[in-house]
Amino acid sequence: MKDKTLLKISFFCSLFGILIILLITETTTIKKVDIGELTNEDIDRLVAISGQVTRITDVETVLIINIKDKTGEMVAMVFKDKIPSLKQYQEVTIEGKVIEYKGKLEIQVEEIRRNLI
Repeated sequence: MKDKTLLKISFFCSLFGILIILLITETTTIKKVDIGELTNEDIDRLVAISGQVTRITDVETVLIINIKDKTGEMVAMVFKDKIPSLKQYQEVTIEGKVIEYKGKLEIQVEEIRRNLI
């Protein structure tokens, strides 16, 4: 094949690949939910919840955080290397995967952001 033909094919393939990546990122948004709305159907899904930190428990390499919103309270588990400094009663948004631990739903935290009030 000629060099110009190969150049055109590679250009269009690259452009098509970029468009596919953009479409995928637009369709994979994290679902923001209230704590009380979470059910067993949400296990293994990425979600975002916002609320107030009511308790922080330090256990070896992880922190166990209780977070409460107007609809309920739940536990979030986060590895210490992924967490900013947190304080009790601070408003935060947590993104993570819903898991089941000892029959209760928890969130395995991927990201924590402090909310500005």
